[in-house]
Amino acid sequence: MKFSQAAEILDRSFKKPATDSYQPIDTIQVVKSLALNEAECTLKKFGKSTKHQLTFNLTDLPSTYIGGDEVFPTLHIFNSFQGDGALMVAFGLLRSVCSNGLVAGSSIFNCRAIHVKGPKINYIIDNLAAQVKENLTEEKICEYYRLIDQLDGERCNRTTIERILDDMRLTGRVYGQALYAFENPRRAADVGSSAWLAFNRVQEVIASHRNGVKGMEW
Repeated sequence: MKFSQAAEILDRSFKKPATDSYQPIDTIQVVKSLALNEAECTLKKFGKSTKHQLTFNLTDLPSTYIGGDEVFPTLHIFNSFQGDGALMVAFGLLRSVCSNGLVAGSSIFNCRAIHVKGPKINYIIDNLAAQVKENLTEEKICEYYRLIDQLDGERCNRTTIERILDDMRLTGRVYGQALYAFENPRRAADVGSSAWLAFNRVQEVIASHRNGVKGMEW
């Protein structure tokens, strides 16, 4: 959706703060400070809570293909209509990892701010915008792409996978299925010894048995 549509929903959802000691930092102001008010976005609200998430795919910045997968930059804004949760702006890269639309995310940086009252709000918004703009340059994004491409060339063996699964405290059936997926790739495109191909082989098992585990981090 266009951000203008999301802004209408945010306006309708805005509620008076639970206390007079602060006022919520307006998500719409944050988006405008980042010059994203004309961009396409997705809006997610978390159940009956006042917390929400905006996601922007940054189409004006370069994307690339690594190992046959598209990699592109994305920006997330987490906030609360009532100020009962901190404002956070996070930037990362998404990589399309299979034909059914599943993506793997890698966080590059994030910045947080608590809700306050008075003129400090404008300072906080300007500071967040400055940090984002400093990191969202074409030069820096291309450097991130080079690092990911380098990771693609690193080798990964069963011992490495076992250590990662142990660190994630996976046991029993899920652990066994993840190891089986690592040793028996079901797609020809996933055959190989690189760390990224190993990730591809086991990530669907991890994602389908969440139990508080949201994919693998390398």
